Amino acid sequence: MRKTRPVNALKKLGIGLAFGAATIMSMPTSALACTQVYMGKNLTADGNTYYGRSEDYGPRYLKHFGIEPSHGPGHTYSSDESSFMYTSTKTTYRYTYVRDHPSQ
Repeated sequence: MRKTRPVNALKKLGIGLAFGAATIMSMPTSALACTQVYMGKNLTADGNTYYGRSEDYGPRYLKHFGIEPSHGPGHTYSSDESSFMYTSTKTTYRYTYVRDHPSQ
C-alpha cells in the first residue's frame, strides 16, 4: 500500500479549495444598483433635456424630482416628517433633489 506524503495531500487540498472558491465566485449574482439615463438637448429632436432613473431593488417606489430655488436670508425650512425647522441667515443656492413620492 502506498502512503501519500503530507506535502502532496496539502497540495491537493489547496488545489481543491482554490477550485471550489473559483467556482463559487464565478456564479452569477443579482446586482443591487440603480440605472440612470440622461439625454442632453443635442440628442433629442425637440431640443429638450431628459433625465430618468429606476431603482433595481425592493418594491418600486415612485420618485419625485424637484428643483429648490435659491432663497434670501430669513427663509425658514421645515420638515413634513418631524418638527425640524431652520431659518437661513445667508442666501442659499438653488439645488435639485430626488426623494420618495409623498403617496408612498
